[in-house]
Amino acid sequence: MNPLLQGPLRRAIWNVAWPAMASQALLFLASYADLMMLQHFVGDEAAAGQTIGWTMLWLINSTAEIFNVGLTAVIARRVGEGRHDEARRVACIGLSAAAVASVAVGVAGWMLAPKIAGFSSFSGEAAGYTQDYLRVIFLGAPIFFLMRGFEGVFRGHGDTLRPLRAGSVAMALNLILNPILILGLRLEVTGAAIATVASFGVTMTLLARAAWTRNLVCWAPALDFRLIGRIVRIGLPLSLYGIVFSIVYQFIFRYTAQAGGDAANTAIGHGLRMEAIVFMTSIGFSAAAAAAVGQNMGAGQLRRAHEAAWLCARYAVIIAGSWGLLLFLVPLEWIQFLVGAGNVETAVYTKLFLQIVAASMAFTAAEIALEGAFAGAGNSVPPMVIGVPFTILRIPLAWFLWKPMGLGLTGIYLAITISSIIRGILIPLWFARGRWVRGKA
Repeated sequence: MNPLLQGPLRRAIWNVAWPAMASQALLFLASYADLMMLQHFVGDEAAAGQTIGWTMLWLINSTAEIFNVGLTAVIARRVGEGRHDEARRVACIGLSAAAVASVAVGVAGWMLAPKIAGFSSFSGEAAGYTQDYLRVIFLGAPIFFLMRGFEGVFRGHGDTLRPLRAGSVAMALNLILNPILILGLRLEVTGAAIATVASFGVTMTLLARAAWTRNLVCWAPALDFRLIGRIVRIGLPLSLYGIVFSIVYQFIFRYTAQAGGDAANTAIGHGLRMEAIVFMTSIGFSAAAAAAVGQNMGAGQLRRAHEAAWLCARYAVIIAGSWGLLLFLVPLEWIQFLVGAGNVETAVYTKLFLQIVAASMAFTAAEIALEGAFAGAGNSVPPMVIGVPFTILRIPLAWFLWKPMGLGLTGIYLAITISSIIRGILIPLWFARGRWVRGKA
C-alpha cells in the first residue's frame, strides 16, 4: 500500500517531511560549521567571504532545482498512474540532462568568480576569500546538479529517507575534513569549499548507488528532448525564482557591507543559519506536498491532493512561527557565544537581523510549502510570477530604506521582511483559487 495514496494522510505527510527536514538540517549544520570555524580561527574577512560564496552555492542549487523539481513532479505522476517503467526512463533522461547543464554552469561561474567577489565584498581581503571559495564551488557544479537530480528521483517515489541517510554520512565527513583542511593544511576558505564539495560528492555517490540498486534508474539509449522540455517546464519557474533570490542577495551584501562593513555581512551569514529551521521545515513539507499532490493527481484523487497541500502548509507555518518568536526573544549573550566573544559588533548586527526578519518566518513557511504543492501539480509558474518581482523589489526598497530614509541596516533588514510577508500572503491566496489542478506532468 502506498501511504500517500491510501490511509491516514497526516502520518504519510510526516513520514515524507521529517527526513527531508533532517537532510536540510545537515546541510545547514555543515555550512554553519564552516562559518564558525572561519570566524573563530581566521577572522571576519574570511567569514564574510564564505558567506557571500555560500549564497552563490544557493544559485548553483537553484539552477539544479530545475531537475529536482521537474523530476519529482513527473516521476510522482507516473508512480501515481502505476507506470513505473516510465518513471525509471524519466529519471534516466532527466539525470543525463542535469549532467550536461552542470558543465555549462560550472564553467560560467568559474570565469565570473572575480567579478562576483568584487561586487559583493566590503574589503579586498574578503573579496579574495570569496573568489577562492567560488572557484572551488563552481568546479563542483556537476556534483551538486546530480545530487539534486537523484533527490528528485527519490522524492518522486515518496522516499526522503535515503537522501537523509546519504546526507548524514556527508555531514560527518564535512566535520572531519573542515579542521584538517581549514586549520591543519591552512587552506582557510578554500579548505571549507573543498570540504563542502567532497561531502556533497559522497552524498551524490551514495544516492546514485541506492537508485541503481532499487532499479529506479536505467541507462537511457537516447535523450528525449520532449521529455526534457517537460521536466524543464515544470522545474524552471521555481529554479528561476531561486536564481533571482541568490542574485538579489549579492546586492543586499553590497548594501550591508557599505552600511556596516564585513561584520554586517558576516552577521547575515549567522542570521540566515539561525533562521534555518524555517527553511528546513518548509522544504521538508514542500517535498511532502510535491510527492503527495503529484501522486494523488496521477491517481485521480484531487480532494486528497488538495487536503495534503494545505496540511503541509499548516504544519510548516506553526513550526516556523514558533521558531520566529524564539529568535525574536533570544538574548544577545547567546548570539555572542555563537559568533565569538570578541565579535561584539557581529553579534549586535545578527540580533538586529533576527528581531526584524522573525515577523516574516511564518509567511515564508507558507510560501515554500505551497511551492511544493504547485510543483507536484505540474504548475510551478504562479510561485515564480509572485516570487520573482517581490524578491527583486528588495533591491530598490532596501536602498530606499537604508539611504534616503536613513534607517541603515534596519532598513535593509526591513526590506527583506516586507517582501517575504507579501509573498507569503499572495501565494496561498493564488493556491486557494484551485486552478493548480489543471497542471500537467
